[in-house]
Amino acid sequence: ESKKIYKDRASNSEWANAGLRNRGLKQLLVRGIEKVKSVFSLHVLTHNILRSLHLNNAW
Repeated sequence: ESKKIYKDRASNSEWANAGLRNRGLKQLLVRGIEKVKSVFSLHVLTHNILRSLHLNNAW
């Protein structure tokens, strides 16, 4: 059962990672963990906003 959970989790996170790469997050242009966290947070926020807009339009 744990293998199935891991497989499902991997496919879900890969979908999100592919979306981030398609939006330009292929390489980070900043240095330092705090700056990387900031850049990644902005990309995740963008992903969540676009996802919610897509889901709202589906209804």
